[in-house]
Amino acid sequence: MEAQANVTKPELIVDLAWSLIKMACTQRRHPFHTPTLSTLSERGPEARSVILRHADEENWELRANADYRSPKVNQLKGDPRSSWLFYSFPDHLQVRCYGHTQVHHQDEIADKAWRKSQLLSRRCYLAPIAPSLVISDLRPNLPPELVGREPTEEEAEPGFENFTVLRCRITEMDILSLRYEGNLRVCAKPRNTPIWIAP
Repeated sequence: MEAQANVTKPELIVDLAWSLIKMACTQRRHPFHTPTLSTLSERGPEARSVILRHADEENWELRANADYRSPKVNQLKGDPRSSWLFYSFPDHLQVRCYGHTQVHHQDEIADKAWRKSQLLSRRCYLAPIAPSLVISDLRPNLPPELVGREPTEEEAEPGFENFTVLRCRITEMDILSLRYEGNLRVCAKPRNTPIWIAP
């Protein structure tokens, strides 16, 4: 964070946050690659890690993929409000994104994301048992013939039925920059000038 020693405008913190988020879409080892997605359920907040697949700064949008049968998909269909938490220890930066997450299932957005995905990733959506259901014994939730190997294009295709894209339109971003000289915190919203808030 030395490059930010003389930060004078909140826009610079927002720019940094977006640059790291976009970088994380393609860099698997980047700390922002696996944000925590929180949704609302009958028992309260539910949080889990997801893989960041796409980030669009111009439209303030984040995307991840999910199994259509998973609880988080049902939760978002019932209440699209969600939060995405990113933290990078090397950058000492925390980013909280609040917004509404839409589920895309068997539509053009889902189809494009499916075609771009790797075959090994598609294998996850061939799971015979829906995520979170109780199972009687310890075993991979995969078709037996695909345990330990990547599927072919043809073998993977039935998984599209269970594939969804979670598309979040961010309504607010809360960014905390931890610094020896004193922490900085910014609140940013689409098409608004970001503002400093107390850390």
